Amino acid sequence: MTRRPAKASAAGIAERRALLRELTEPSCLVCRSATRAARQWVTTFVSESHTQPETMQRVVAGIGFCAAHHRLLLAEPTASWLLPGVYGPVLAHAARLVGQPAGPALRCPICLDVAAATGRALSRIARWAGDTEVRAALRDAGAPCLPHLRALMNRVGPAAARHLMRTLRERTGPALALLGGTDPDAAARDRLRRTLARPVLAAQESAARHDVARLVRTDLAAGGCPVCRHVARSVWRCLDWLAGDAEARDGTYDLALCPRHLHDLAGTGGRNVAAILADQRDRTNARARTFLAESGPPPRRVWQRPADRRRLTRQLARFDSVRRCRVCEVAAVQQRRYRELLVALDADPDLARAWWRAHGLCARHARDWPADSTPARVAATRLAATGWELAEAVRRRQWDSRYEPVGAERDAWRRAAGLLDGEVDLGGPAMQGAASRIAYCVAGRAQR
Repeated sequence: MTRRPAKASAAGIAERRALLRELTEPSCLVCRSATRAARQWVTTFVSESHTQPETMQRVVAGIGFCAAHHRLLLAEPTASWLLPGVYGPVLAHAARLVGQPAGPALRCPICLDVAAATGRALSRIARWAGDTEVRAALRDAGAPCLPHLRALMNRVGPAAARHLMRTLRERTGPALALLGGTDPDAAARDRLRRTLARPVLAAQESAARHDVARLVRTDLAAGGCPVCRHVARSVWRCLDWLAGDAEARDGTYDLALCPRHLHDLAGTGGRNVAAILADQRDRTNARARTFLAESGPPPRRVWQRPADRRRLTRQLARFDSVRRCRVCEVAAVQQRRYRELLVALDADPDLARAWWRAHGLCARHARDWPADSTPARVAATRLAATGWELAEAVRRRQWDSRYEPVGAERDAWRRAAGLLDGEVDLGGPAMQGAASRIAYCVAGRAQR
């Protein structure tokens, strides 16, 4: 007999039916809700909400968007018309923050909506976690991926949490979908890596044979944020080594990777990828077995339930106590070391001239520099100059300005994205024309 929450309303019954239907669809239900929320935000923003002051206040306060959602907006057919007016006030705010003491963390407005949609999807599953049919459906293809399953177990009672852990062990299907869920931005990152990795890594190897100042000058001359460029190539080297090097094989079986870097690793197609995914799945199943073995039977007395809940909290903490992602650690260390190198070379007069000829730091990294340093002054100047170009592009759209020749301001909207966050282009120069459309249409198709 099917268990349901008592006195379910008509709306509740309809919600249950919709939930059962969605659990049979391919890919994690919560990931799909998050992807739909991002697409809906962009659609609404493009059509109307970019004219609303409260929406633009959120965009300006976050200095635009995260790199993945910048790419999603760049894939819009109307991006060249919309973004000059959007990025103008964002660049002005970013220029004011250069060299200022670090304030609150920047929050991408699309990520905020995605987080809210994720919470609603998890709450919907949690409300019906005691339903027999819903429990059975949690073994289907649309059941939550591992990251969302962890979040869900913190929202349900001990009995439902134990059932979710059992379904985790019984799930079948691709290991990547279970461990990493759906990553709509993975295709765009993979496209950029395939376009940029070979020349970027070759340039580093050539410059590294000389001295560190030569390496920095090469990075500055290449275009794009040099810190983002260095972090991206360090991540590429680490992923390529893990995925394909025979010497890495023995160490990969004790590896922890976050969902993003699991998808990036899978994109390399290396010979170690299948073994790494299988090993991570086996380790997850082993932790699930330990969790269930330590759980014991459900309490028989009402007064035993608080203790059972505390025990569940401790067990969930142990289940989640995995090491930090290996590639994230590489990125953090390389970013810190490269920044230290730039600080050490700040007094080099040749590099000072190279800074003024270069793209410079993106706004995300320029916030950490002293206001009177060369990198900070270059970043503030680039942001202000690009803001002027955006305003000029908007002005030249007017009918009475169409006799004026088209200049570099035409593509300022595309360069503005990389100035705000160099990770948009993974540290490379902003791609223009056909290359930009191809790369970012990949992102747009993946996130629809």
